[in-house]
Amino acid sequence: MAEIADRMAKCIQCGACEKVCPSFRFGGCDPKEVMAGKPGNVTKCVQCGACSRVCKNTDPVTVMLYMKAKAVGSSIPMVYRETGFVRPVSDVSRSELRPVWKDGGQYLMSGCIVESFAPFLIYAGTVAMEVVGEGCTELPKNTCCTYPLPFRTMTFAERDAIKKDMGDSASGKPIVALCPGCEAELRRSDVNATHIVNFLADRKDKLPKFHKKIKVAIEPGCHYSDLLDDMIAVTKALGAEYVDNDFGCCGKAVQGITEPLMEEREAEVEGADVILVACPMCFTRYDAYPNGVPVMHVAELVAAAAGDTRTLAYHKLRPAVF
Repeated sequence: MAEIADRMAKCIQCGACEKVCPSFRFGGCDPKEVMAGKPGNVTKCVQCGACSRVCKNTDPVTVMLYMKAKAVGSSIPMVYRETGFVRPVSDVSRSELRPVWKDGGQYLMSGCIVESFAPFLIYAGTVAMEVVGEGCTELPKNTCCTYPLPFRTMTFAERDAIKKDMGDSASGKPIVALCPGCEAELRRSDVNATHIVNFLADRKDKLPKFHKKIKVAIEPGCHYSDLLDDMIAVTKALGAEYVDNDFGCCGKAVQGITEPLMEEREAEVEGADVILVACPMCFTRYDAYPNGVPVMHVAELVAAAAGDTRTLAYHKLRPAVF
């Protein structure tokens, strides 16, 4: 693919990507090698994008994604053609917790991970937006954002067309995403999107306050540069105590890399009542960690401050503070 070859040609082999790659640190992928056209154990890439954030010359993560898709033989799954999502949609919580759809000035976008593993977060998202006085309805073309590996078998233009079609379905209204990956992917195609963390931070004066002491550790995930400050602002506006912990990558589900990364994450949040995340993928990793600190998506924390903790019934690790 010409676009990938162009990005690889711009690499000067400085090695900055290796220094920030969480997978490379634990013997996983080597982004510098991949950019040089070598295998570089690319299947161990966790798709965090740290390499592209530090690179001043090109876009390593895009190359890594396309090379990983090729290495694992990725293809568009049949379930996408049936549902619009790359994974089967879960029925968990859907009959008990129906989203609070109210026509407003924006649409809510769930994303594949929420639809497949944590659909109760859709309910939490609508509650959080209602709490700050903003109604929302479901995005008409609520489908996959095309970030996942299977879509790397498409051309840039094909993926761009799907995203623009999603944007067009919003008819000029902003799209509020529960997943930072979805939001960033839409913005790459000039679609008007924002993450719910940023949306709530802009309305922090309208947020309710907890009447109990809650110690919150924040794990902003791969999109920390876009989310951290606003996650802190929302936490403090809710009257919770931010424990000012270190943070990093959860490793997604890459065997041999996820395990040591999650050990690091759990160690740095020790003593907190709750881990606050903005990423649904991070949510699934922390909620599945044996004897770990309980996790909440930011929409759930806002809903809980307003007295609604019903989504916590679907967690594997329920926060003891509620």
